[in-house]
Amino acid sequence: DPVVFHPAIGSVPVRRTGHGASPFVVAAVGSRAPNKGYHVFTDAIARLPDHVRAEMVVRVTGFHEVPLPSGIAAEWVPTRGDEDMRRFYAGADAFVFPSFRDGFGLPALEAM
Repeated sequence: DPVVFHPAIGSVPVRRTGHGASPFVVAAVGSRAPNKGYHVFTDAIARLPDHVRAEMVVRVTGFHEVPLPSGIAAEWVPTRGDEDMRRFYAGADAFVFPSFRDGFGLPALEAM
């Protein structure tokens, strides 16, 4: 739905630096299905250097709650419809879509 999901007009990416800067927010749609690749995402997060993970927040949503990455600020964000999903994507600096196989890839399209 292009009325709900669209780029923010006039938004400018902000690079965060220094102690006390706001965290870099990474969003993902989690699923327990192996083909969705969520386990690859959590493994990748675990392999990041400590100083990188210290400056990140991971926000995850999906149909069912999934285990959050450990060793990093992470939160489950319940979403109930298009407007919740729009806010979920808009509140992120990056969206991760680690799916191996997907019928269409709607989350990636919505996140754009």
